[in-house]
Amino acid sequence: MSDLIAVATVVAGFGLAVLVFRIQRESEMRKAGEVAWIPLADWLLIVATLASLLCVVLPTILVVPSDRVANVAAAVCAGTVVLAAGYPLAILAHYELILGVGGHGDRPIPTRPNPTRPELAIVVLTALAAAILGVARFLGVWGRHA
Repeated sequence: MSDLIAVATVVAGFGLAVLVFRIQRESEMRKAGEVAWIPLADWLLIVATLASLLCVVLPTILVVPSDRVANVAAAVCAGTVVLAAGYPLAILAHYELILGVGGHGDRPIPTRPNPTRPELAIVVLTALAAAILGVARFLGVWGRHA
């Protein structure tokens, strides 16, 4: 269980650090009269952070870890790692630094769609991969039983 808590706290720490940066940035944009928004890509980290804290760390603190709790925690950890891994690609696609759809790079930020098509595709694929891996881990199809 301690390995799972370590993974969950790393994912949560990364997510919280990025989200603090994002909130500061969007707050400054709002003060400057710009459109402030949370990119769809950030929801990968929001979900990963909340799931890590609420489904891995909290249950292991509140209850005596059983095989069932450990199995759920391992499945959630598998999913949150995939979500965190998909974030860099999704945020790069949001800013059209990769997989740009052309013609948007020279427009001001407020006119860029939220989400961009490539960002949406990466977020959806990442969420599906996280769900599939988490369910597979929970069912014992992938990985060792806790």
